Amino acid sequence: MKDFRYFILQYNVRKLYRDLMKTVYKSNNIDSRNELIDHIKREFMANKNVEKPEKIEYLISVGRQQVTYIKSMIEMQG
Repeated sequence: MKDFRYFILQYNVRKLYRDLMKTVYKSNNIDSRNELIDHIKREFMANKNVEKPEKIEYLISVGRQQVTYIKSMIEMQG
């Protein structure tokens, strides 16, 4: 049986995915946008079977850092 922490992590993973996609879709460069979308999908698929809460929390924190990085790169593109 899944505990409450699992459901919170699941929510955070889904929110991270939405945040990443929203951020990427702000890019004007279609080629890099498509590359980023493919990369994000591959990363989420590669980690979909992770069950350890500590590992999931780590991956979420890495993903949030990536959101910040992508936002700064898009701002630099203008």
